[in-house]
Amino acid sequence: MKKKSIVSFMTVSVLLTGCGGSPEEKAITIFEKTAKTEEESVKQQEPLKKLENKELKIYEEMMAPSKKDKKQWGILTKKAKKNLEERKEKVSAEQEAMKNAADEFSKIRELKKQVDNKRVRSQLNELIRTMEARYEEHQKIGKLYYKILAENKKLYTILGKEKTNLGKVEERITNINQDSEKLKTANKRFNQLTQTVNKQKKLLEKLINGK
Repeated sequence: MKKKSIVSFMTVSVLLTGCGGSPEEKAITIFEKTAKTEEESVKQQEPLKKLENKELKIYEEMMAPSKKDKKQWGILTKKAKKNLEERKEKVSAEQEAMKNAADEFSKIRELKKQVDNKRVRSQLNELIRTMEARYEEHQKIGKLYYKILAENKKLYTILGKEKTNLGKVEERITNINQDSEKLKTANKRFNQLTQTVNKQKKLLEKLINGK
């Protein structure tokens, strides 16, 4: 039986600094506040990874040839489901933090109209487009992760029954692996966008400082 994949978010925070009173400087301040808000999301990564590893160990124990006792298997499926709920809580907190960050960042759209320098405004627009694409990608990550959690729950329900339907087990595992691959791709895209944002932010600061 093919082992299911469990993938973490691998969220990367945007490190931004700056403050001031001009529209350009205020824009930098908004980026700084946005990054600060995203820190709560980053805090969920380590405990989430630990829960993923814990669940993988439970799954491997369930699939071990020696685990033929249905009572023991039932105990393991209950542990796996409990772990799923804990993962869901961490993901929900992570998603909420990113939503709050996106809301904070949205304030910059009104502010950009006050920027007179065309080059600065153009660079700011480019940065806004990338950030918005980044948050859209993160929403996609969240939807995929919730879907994987739901598929895992179905899998453990099937495994916990007295008579296990191997066909349904294989179907669930296939779905989980397929969605996990999609999640890896979305994570990669998200991190690429994060790197682009950091580069665009540095260019914006140089333009604002006249360098």
